[in-house]
Amino acid sequence: SFPAPSYTIELPESAAPGALLLDLNATDPDEGANGRVLYSFSSHVSPKILETFRVDPETGQLSLLKTLDYEVTRSYEIDAQAQDQGPNSIPAHCKIIVNVVDVNDNKP
Repeated sequence: SFPAPSYTIELPESAAPGALLLDLNATDPDEGANGRVLYSFSSHVSPKILETFRVDPETGQLSLLKTLDYEVTRSYEIDAQAQDQGPNSIPAHCKIIVNVVDVNDNKP
């Protein structure tokens, strides 16, 4: 399970690709392989999310893949999941809202 059902991140549009946005830290009470948690985006996330963000399947670290533009997209809604490797495993879900913060990058 995740420590919280949702997270909100304020991210300046000037954030560099590769920037760490959030460390998802789901826990599972099982031991051994059944307690090993793998992270991913939910299957219904948009291609735009997949192009813009990455979640490391082993660590759960959410990072930025490309530069953001406030004038194009002001916020992203990401559905992430964590699932242990046990039989009949049920994934835990959380929602991540990324609000892009405008940086004065347009000349008047």
